[in-house]
Amino acid sequence: MEEMREWIRRGLEHLEANRLEEAGAAFDAALAGAPDEPELLALAAQVAHRRGEHGRAVAWFGRALAACPQRADWHAGLGQALRAMGRSAPALERLREAVRLDPAHPDLRLNLGVALQEAGRVEEALEHYRAAIALDPRLAAAHYDMGGACQALGRFQEAEAAYRETIRLLPDHFRAHYNLGMVLSNDGRDEEGRAAFGAAWRISPGYARARWKMLLDLPVLVMEEGHIAPMRARWRDGVRQLLETPLVTPGEIREAWEAASAVSHFYLNYHDRNDIEEQKLYGRLLTRVAAAAFPACAQPLARRPAGEKLRVGFVSSFLYGHSIFKTHARWITGLDAHRCVFYTGTVQDVSVQFVAERVEWFRQFPPSLPASELIEAIVRARLDVLIYTDLGMDPRLHPLSALRLAPVQCNGGGHPVTSGVAAIDLFFSSALMEPENGQEHYSERLVRLPNLASCYPRPKTAMARLPEGWQPGRVNYVNLQSLFKLLPQHDEVYPRIAREVPGSRFFFIEVTGCVAERFRERLQRAFARFGMDAGEYCRLLPRMGQDAFFGLAREADVILDGIAWSGNNSSLEALAFDVPIVTLAGRFFRSRHTLGILRRIGVEETVARDLDHFVELAVRLGLERGLRDEISARIASRKALLYEDESVPQALGECLIRLANGLEIC
Repeated sequence: MEEMREWIRRGLEHLEANRLEEAGAAFDAALAGAPDEPELLALAAQVAHRRGEHGRAVAWFGRALAACPQRADWHAGLGQALRAMGRSAPALERLREAVRLDPAHPDLRLNLGVALQEAGRVEEALEHYRAAIALDPRLAAAHYDMGGACQALGRFQEAEAAYRETIRLLPDHFRAHYNLGMVLSNDGRDEEGRAAFGAAWRISPGYARARWKMLLDLPVLVMEEGHIAPMRARWRDGVRQLLETPLVTPGEIREAWEAASAVSHFYLNYHDRNDIEEQKLYGRLLTRVAAAAFPACAQPLARRPAGEKLRVGFVSSFLYGHSIFKTHARWITGLDAHRCVFYTGTVQDVSVQFVAERVEWFRQFPPSLPASELIEAIVRARLDVLIYTDLGMDPRLHPLSALRLAPVQCNGGGHPVTSGVAAIDLFFSSALMEPENGQEHYSERLVRLPNLASCYPRPKTAMARLPEGWQPGRVNYVNLQSLFKLLPQHDEVYPRIAREVPGSRFFFIEVTGCVAERFRERLQRAFARFGMDAGEYCRLLPRMGQDAFFGLAREADVILDGIAWSGNNSSLEALAFDVPIVTLAGRFFRSRHTLGILRRIGVEETVARDLDHFVELAVRLGLERGLRDEISARIASRKALLYEDESVPQALGECLIRLANGLEIC
């Protein structure tokens, strides 16, 4: 007995000093003399869990609880071990039991909240974080996790308050600084966001993603055209600094990969510039990081023997009821090949199910899984061709694209900008949307698929309903684009139209609160230059679901297209309601979507030559009801051509077969 006590004493001493191997050995020795002692079993289970031996921890906690089922802390320990094994349902059951037995323990509430949030039950998690804070207002971890839950739910003001309270309690909580920066940045408070990222990096210099965000973060909304050149110069300088950062130790490489997988330069592409040099510069950075992290996947792959059935892989995070599903799902389901889908999103809905049921192989790889699992799965699939449907939209996939995981790798154009990555061979675009000199905008070889490059589903117009806040004017102009797609140098079109069309009203769709306020500021400035008040003419409607979005399109008299970034999904959906669209075809694929769509149906009289012509066309349509009706009738008679175009997946399949066999593409 004395020897057993000595082993327990030593085990506790080692455990206190975090010497887990020695602690485990000591408790094992003690268990040899008392194999059924519940306190000893629980101590051994705790050590096993901390050492990553979760199966042993589950077994020992189970035996301890069989003897003492009222121990809340042991139920919590068992729940945490089950959670670590990915067994969400039994883990939640144990953690709930721990809270039932000891409802006044804040840590137990916190643990349950974290498990609920991981299971996607964020509202429930929030309740337990609040309960934990009520029990212990100084529990910084509960404030931090509450911030994450609020952020996930889009409650950004609450998230900001929670992160600020975390920092007040723990000033060196670098992750709270980083997440505060994310909230501020996404709310359009760019300088505050970069300051928060800088604080996180100074506290933890090894936390690469904070440095990447500090150097590369870009405003959601551009306030003045003159801001564009300096912000792009600052961004390029940041990329060059990161290119010089050492990638030697495993820690440096791991942190760089995680940063590259978390930090996006999404807003760079909305400045109406040819981004090819910036994208290639960023591609060099991604290639350097990817080659260091996964050197075995950095070399070209040989093609498989001809004659075998084509094997094509698709990678996307947006195969749920998202615009990418509408433009690209039929690429997958209509393709004559052995299709492997690597779904990297988290949402599960009927759209995901639609794809999963129509392919030979489908697997989900949520963000919680390490990138190595996705990479191994793609390599094991022995693909001929790998297609990233929407590179640039999910930052996790951009560094992945710098690896060579298939002999031929393609950018599907769901985000209509070149990847800049040397390992991506082709960019699929639209024959009707690309300018003649389109190849100049891509690091990949440009391939023009037929017509609109999509087999777009016919919109379900019957679901349309009036959006919240709809108060029509005499003539209703609607812009369906996200506000960050609208540049300040084009704001003048709205007051110029308004002064010519009595009773006109302009509708836009909000993003986050502060961004919406800044856009209002831009509109007010533009209208003031004409001696007008934007508040009399402009309405910003809350973000809306598909039914309200359809309702907004249906109620429009005229759609005003985005000028630097043209509507694709939005135009295809608006035309289902026969609404005329005024568009200005720009220099790039991304500013020519609506041009291609109107070309497809032969209704091009609303395509403007320049900004003055854009205003002229919008005014005419506003003033002349007969002209609107005439164009609407022509849209109605021709719009069927826009949907269910089976020639696109057929042409894609023919192209991929030639690629896989090393032949030239026609």
